Amino acid sequence: MLEFISYYRNNDRISARAKRESAKHHLKSVGWTFVDDRAKNRYCVSPDGKRFASFIAACEAYLAQKGCH
Repeated sequence: MLEFISYYRNNDRISARAKRESAKHHLKSVGWTFVDDRAKNRYCVSPDGKRFASFIAACEAYLAQKGCH
């Protein structure tokens, strides 16, 4: 997940895209859900119910909660 954030922040979109799926799989495994109501209404929900409008914000919140960031 740290690699995904690093690639994303450095505008390396191709590498970030490759790491995104593993980061998403990890978040799902610890209880996160990903909602896609409509084409423009996508968000991530943490296990405690907090909503994040972007995947990068969800990853950063997860790492901040774990004390890794």
